[in-house]
Amino acid sequence: MSWRVEFSATGAQHTVGLPETAYVALNKTLALLLQDPWALSSPDDPEDPLFRWAPFDEGIGVVMFRLNAEQEIVHVYEVAWAG
Repeated sequence: MSWRVEFSATGAQHTVGLPETAYVALNKTLALLLQDPWALSSPDDPEDPLFRWAPFDEGIGVVMFRLNAEQEIVHVYEVAWAG
């Protein structure tokens, strides 16, 4: 089995309207996360290390997700971009 990305409705909605460069950067970051989501992200909640985040677009954006290690799913629940 290999990791895959799934978006929540909110996470997907937050990608609407991203400029093309930010959208491409987000997809590159997600592709890298599929290789090793633990090494390429930081914990978001010290109480639950499965909640994580990773920057994209040179740190202008951040993608927040929860890892489901059993099913190897990166579940994106928030995308924020400050550009």
